[in-house]
This record gives sequence, C-alpha cells and structure tokens, in this order.
Amino acid sequence: MSETLHHFVEDMTYVLLEYHPYTQKATVGDSDSDPRLMHFLDAVIEQGPGCEMEYRTTMKPRLILNKLETRGYKVVAMTSTCTGSGGLVSTSWTLRRKAD
Repeated sequence: MSETLHHFVEDMTYVLLEYHPYTQKATVGDSDSDPRLMHFLDAVIEQGPGCEMEYRTTMKPRLILNKLETRGYKVVAMTSTCTGSGGLVSTSWTLRRKAD
C-alpha cells in the first residue's frame, strides 16, 4: 500500500453523512476523504458551497449507514435541521470506526 493511500485509510476514523432531501443527495466526504471508501459508497466528487469539493451520492441514508456498518463504522451522533415552518432541510450523522 502506498504511503499516500495508507494516509487516507488511517485518517478515516470518522465519517460525516449529511442528507439533503430537496436534492436527494448525501454528502459523505470532502477532498481529503479516502477515495476507496467514497467509491464503496458510489460517491462522486462535486463542487460544494464555497468552492469546496465534496463527495456526494444518490444512495439513500439507510443504505449508506448499512454499508458503513459493514466497514466497522457506528453512529455516534445525529441531528436534523428544519426551516422555521417545520420543513426538513438536512439530516446529519457522525459515524466512528475504531482504529485498527
């Protein structure tokens, strides 16, 4: 395993999953995320807000959470953001994997 790729794998202890119902896409990583894990989640890199590059997938949150669990990730936190009128804007999960 190359030193660069090894760096990515060790640094993916946490994953932040943010689902946006209005776009039906989930953000699962940024430009420093492990490309192999992003491929596993069927995520492609796209430009996000503020010119930040993000990995996004059209996979539904339940399927993403199930796939991440097979890699040893567990949900440690979850939150939702709503508009003033009660409309759901996004739901986010933080997942952690114990270091090998």
